[in-house]
Amino acid sequence: MGKFLKKNNDPNSLWNNLGKLLILTMAGSFIYTLPYFRFYYYDTFIEAFGLNNTQMGMIGTVYGFFGVLSYLVGGILANKFKTRTLLTFSFISTGLTGLILLTYPSYQIVVAIQAFWGFSTLMTFWPALVKAINMLGNENEKGKSFGFMEGGRGVTNMIHMSLTVALFGFIATQMGDKMGLSSVILFYSVADLLIGVGIFYALRNEASPASEEGASKLDVTMIGRVLKNKYTWMIVTMMFCSYSMNIAYTYFTPYATSQFGSSVVFAAALAVMAQYVRPLAASGSGALGDKIGSSKTFSLGFVLLALGLVGALVIPGSASTIGFLIAAVAACYIAMYSMQALHFTLLEECEYPKELLGVGIGIICTFGYLPEMVIPMVAGKLLDTYPGAAGYRYLFMILLGLAAVGFTTGLVWMRLTKDRRAELLNKNKEKKVAA
Repeated sequence: MGKFLKKNNDPNSLWNNLGKLLILTMAGSFIYTLPYFRFYYYDTFIEAFGLNNTQMGMIGTVYGFFGVLSYLVGGILANKFKTRTLLTFSFISTGLTGLILLTYPSYQIVVAIQAFWGFSTLMTFWPALVKAINMLGNENEKGKSFGFMEGGRGVTNMIHMSLTVALFGFIATQMGDKMGLSSVILFYSVADLLIGVGIFYALRNEASPASEEGASKLDVTMIGRVLKNKYTWMIVTMMFCSYSMNIAYTYFTPYATSQFGSSVVFAAALAVMAQYVRPLAASGSGALGDKIGSSKTFSLGFVLLALGLVGALVIPGSASTIGFLIAAVAACYIAMYSMQALHFTLLEECEYPKELLGVGIGIICTFGYLPEMVIPMVAGKLLDTYPGAAGYRYLFMILLGLAAVGFTTGLVWMRLTKDRRAELLNKNKEKKVAA
């Protein structure tokens, strides 16, 4: 920590804002626990709420739909309201609606809650969080701020998910799976409420947002230029193809229980394993990207993802082969988090026009993160239409096809950006020699 964050007397330094950084990092992890925990306890959730796979997929699609809207509107809200106000609202409202799930309401109510979470955990949260992190530290500490936050989210996920799996296992053994699920819902709902209170006090000295003329207006001409830029759509394609795995990996949980005969607790632990992989995969790909280039590292990620998916497809479903499944799943985890860490580093390789950067990132996120809405709907329909192993195999084949598209796009990208990538690599070498 001493090497990463240097202690000094500057009140604006990251070290002197460490408390805020820690609670914001925790916030970035916990806000998504309620919208996504259903995947880690997939079979139990379906049984407890009386759902089928298609309905389960629709729940995710509703959440993803609001996510698409959020990237377009959230930035405007972040400019108009205090970060403290938005983040506190996000956690308190999400935690309170989480408590409603303890009554095990109808499918329609569950969908309505998920729709609201699309608003409270994305529209009023993510842009405000990015803004809050960006306000911490000096100009030469922005990379450290976001690096600490992303790595810290992985570590926080690892800890709380391990705790809830243990909690679920203990309560389920004593009182049944439904009570085990209730304990998880209660844990995450209360955690959100407490974090909301913590943020309210941690950011109490925040200044009011600047009221710049036209700050919340969109420049139509800039949007047109972004849409016409070929690199915009190449990044969108690679992001869409890689992020599909980030959404679909939770289906390894029901796959392990239904095809390999694993327990619900083991299957949940298999999903939690992703969070153990995340910090090392993200930091490792960043270092490799600096050494050999982001797009080349991204393309290698698609290769590793394809190998993992092929493994999941060909491994016969039985208790004796579950070790091979774990290896295949681990390869997918490493690949998806390696690529996630590099999504926006590609902008540097193509010298994306700086004046278009803000609008470009918003549009790239809107289309690149569409798997949030599409994958749950497709997966749910496949699993109901083709029961058993067939539905999962079709899903893995779609993901494999997307990996092939992403890899091919990466090859074209490297050809188009050859000179710029060579320039960046030479600069990095010169910096190392000078150091």
